[in-house]
Amino acid sequence: MSQQDSINLVERYYAAFNGGDMETFLNLLTDDVIHDINQGRREVGKEAFTVFMGGMNTNYKEQLVDMVIMATEDGKRASAEFVVLGEYVKTDEGLPEANGQTYRLPAGAFFEIRDGKVARITNYYNLQDWIAQVAGFYFLVGWAKPVPVNPYNLNQPKRDDILVTMAGPGMNLLLAVVLMA
Repeated sequence: MSQQDSINLVERYYAAFNGGDMETFLNLLTDDVIHDINQGRREVGKEAFTVFMGGMNTNYKEQLVDMVIMATEDGKRASAEFVVLGEYVKTDEGLPEANGQTYRLPAGAFFEIRDGKVARITNYYNLQDWIAQVAGFYFLVGWAKPVPVNPYNLNQPKRDDILVTMAGPGMNLLLAVVLMA
């Protein structure tokens, strides 16, 4: 399989996913497909993958956007980087309660290609980021993402670096006082 053939296969895979065409989606897999679930277990076989996708389609509504697909020259491996736009519609076991929360996650996937089909897929996204978004932790004290700072924008670098460093904890203290009042 050529590099372009593998890229086309992954494009068809995600087009079927985004279109909700599970028959086409699953037909692009080998019967013994290996599925490495994000930060979890490994499942083997198309039947296990079908069950997994049934649960996903019950609990989540997702579209994948901003897709970038790459493949090795020999076409045996491919990868994709994308953004997941999702809605959490039904509570998944062991996760926060669902009530229509939306989320936006950068994600990626790695593929092994065999005989013109996907033989392995490993998905990755930041699970803690997803939990923070659906549980509403972004609005609670103490949950933040790092903010890049360009030191060339600081007028007095030593002093301003300390002020930037203290801004996060300072805001947490201010929010704690306001919320407790």
